[in-house]
Amino acid sequence: MEAIEVCLKTLNSIQYYLKMLLTDTSYDPHVSTLSHINKLSDLCSQALESNEVQELAHEYEELYPDLAGKIIISCSACGPQKGKRLGSLGVVFKFPGPSSHLNRQIDRVVQVSAEDLANYDAIYEAISSFKTFGTGGARAIEIRTDNSLVAGQLQEDLGAVEARLYHHYKSVQSTLIEARRELQIPIEIVYYPPNSTKDLRYAQELAQDALGLKNY
Repeated sequence: MEAIEVCLKTLNSIQYYLKMLLTDTSYDPHVSTLSHINKLSDLCSQALESNEVQELAHEYEELYPDLAGKIIISCSACGPQKGKRLGSLGVVFKFPGPSSHLNRQIDRVVQVSAEDLANYDAIYEAISSFKTFGTGGARAIEIRTDNSLVAGQLQEDLGAVEARLYHHYKSVQSTLIEARRELQIPIEIVYYPPNSTKDLRYAQELAQDALGLKNY
């Protein structure tokens, strides 16, 4: 918990200096005091960039106002095992505020030849689901995937995608365009490193369970 302790100590020190400046009329501030505050602020910023604090920020996203009104969907997948042509997907839906009762998860086995294809299927499943249960009045949708290749391809309007992925890519792109038109809210595809959030870890566990894997 070193990073958190640094932040707390830093904020306590800044509060002390500010209190002295604002309430103690006998206190004679000088240039070094403001320098101390600036240095403490920089130290706190550095601590907030640490992996430990960033992970906690993902765990408690409901505290962040920029995510209010946004549906967060976490997608993960497993590729075929030992020459089989069966992969799996896991999808976790997190609705904001009053619509949180719509939170749900999906896991199933899919017939694919590679993990990238299963990740495309996970995103397709996520987008298509809104035709069934709606958006709960949310103002935006963020679809998170732990596959950087798939995220990069869907974030760009690519003219060419390798043949093995092309069908899945076009299918998801068409569904994404249609969903944006029908729902009339922003839908963003974002890459997050594997297991970097609680819901991505859960999505991966769902995918592993669907294939009967117990390696997590």
